[in-house]
Amino acid sequence: MINSRKINDLHPRLQRICRKHMEACSKQGVMIIITSTLRDQEYQTHLYNQGRSTPGNIVTNMKQIGPHGFGLAYDVAPVTSDGKTILWDDAAKWKIIGAEGKKLGLTWGGDWKSISDKPHFELTDGLTAAELRSGKRPEWWVTAVTLEEAVEILKEKGVISSPEYWLKNAVIGSKVEGEYAGKLIINMVNKLMG
Repeated sequence: MINSRKINDLHPRLQRICRKHMEACSKQGVMIIITSTLRDQEYQTHLYNQGRSTPGNIVTNMKQIGPHGFGLAYDVAPVTSDGKTILWDDAAKWKIIGAEGKKLGLTWGGDWKSISDKPHFELTDGLTAAELRSGKRPEWWVTAVTLEEAVEILKEKGVISSPEYWLKNAVIGSKVEGEYAGKLIINMVNKLMG
């Protein structure tokens, strides 16, 4: 049974967004922990049975694996500043967590009507769980990062010092050189990220 809490088990693009989400919440005075990233069908079945055929409250309406099974979703929880106590009932913190996630382009389960899932955030570009299970993927699936994200990563790793220069030359340069430079930057980062 797989129920990971590791950010590195997410799709590389979502890994960066997840870290940014945690940082944005921290800047707002809300510390969050990751409670779930990648999970398999066995664990999804376990969650679905909770409150139905096993003790506990119903926590999901998803019987089959959804975005978590493809590294496209993660769950969080707000915690006290020492990280030892989860604050499940702190509405003000959940509001900040949801708002910060949505600013980053994530879908927030707290907005769902059928079952509010405040801990849940996903990046599926509108694809449903059924579409993901059938093999469909977001357009960016193969490319782990956008050009802008790639340049930002290279700056963070000390590979380049002027992201503006690289973006200008990759995007505004001649069409062929610009496309080549953009692909070169993205490929460099994809190799760095493993």
